[in-house]
Amino acid sequence: MIARRDTMFRFMPVAWLFFLTFPITNLIKDARGPLDYLLGTGMLLVFLWLYFWVFRAFKPQRPLETFPYWNILAVLWCFMMFFAGMPFFGWNGTTFLVYAASLGAFQRSLTLSIGTVAAVLAVFLWSVFVKGVPAGELITIMLLSVSVAIGNHFGYAAMESGIRMKTLQQEKENLARIAERERIARDLHDLLGHTLSVIVLKAELASKLIERNPERAKAEIKEVEQISREALTEVRLAVQGYKGTDLKSELGRAKIALDAAGIKLEYLVSEVELGMEQQSALQLIFREAITNIIRHSRAKHCQVSLEEQRGNILLKIIDDGVGVGQQVGNGMKGMRERTEALGGKFTVKNQSGTVIEVCIPKGNPDTQKAIQGVTA
Repeated sequence: MIARRDTMFRFMPVAWLFFLTFPITNLIKDARGPLDYLLGTGMLLVFLWLYFWVFRAFKPQRPLETFPYWNILAVLWCFMMFFAGMPFFGWNGTTFLVYAASLGAFQRSLTLSIGTVAAVLAVFLWSVFVKGVPAGELITIMLLSVSVAIGNHFGYAAMESGIRMKTLQQEKENLARIAERERIARDLHDLLGHTLSVIVLKAELASKLIERNPERAKAEIKEVEQISREALTEVRLAVQGYKGTDLKSELGRAKIALDAAGIKLEYLVSEVELGMEQQSALQLIFREAITNIIRHSRAKHCQVSLEEQRGNILLKIIDDGVGVGQQVGNGMKGMRERTEALGGKFTVKNQSGTVIEVCIPKGNPDTQKAIQGVTA
């Protein structure tokens, strides 16, 4: 539908050239010799060149120009054709006043459009009161000039708005693609960072047990295989924009990973209502926090709590390690971004270790219940 409308709009300037039949007929009938034909034809050719240059129907970038230099030149040429072309075109030259109004209004400046129409009407009044042309003979063409000017000005504005909207839509799509790439990169970092840490720890443990306790080593290798398969599934789901686990599963995995690293986990998770987006974000924040503890903290204990406080959901993760220091990595940045995307607040404190607090507004009625646990 839009393409058809654009095609019709581009065709209209060509259709308007039908009105040239009146001055051309006058030129053929009243020209007094070859020189008149040559001058009249030359004036028409210049007019046509300016006419098509102004409309440029096949160049949609035209409406984004800042100032209508060619419009003004075309309008002045139309006035010149009316006055100087009187010997060739007679009073049929008033057709060029309609074209002047049409060309002058085809741009964004309302002031210039009104000024062009005013100049055209002034010429009509001059024709009536100075040259004595009956007003009844010019009233139709005067109204046509005004209506064409109004239509062209607002048609130009609509086309300009359409082009700007299309450009804006393209920019939004580009930003959406960039945001999606960042989301996938952040999710893959969280998913693979945690999983690979667990795999490394279990592989190291299996290598140490392979001679002393082959059965235990075999069991560890089996767990590595299982975790790897689950990670592959989660990566596929993350790329598709879905999440494969919930907080309950994440807490179980965290306990396995922390036990393998020699870190004791204590958790107290109250029953709270979380939306799907909140569940997913908290899951990945929790996973990244546990990964950081295993990799960097050198902690012996880790405490996790999830509860509702004054209409907010509060997730707190505490360890007794060396603290986060002054450096903020991609993982910590990702946790903050996820929290702020939910309208929440993310804080990190160094208190005989590290304290991470994630506070988000309580979810909407369309929620799912999170887990209810006890201290392990």
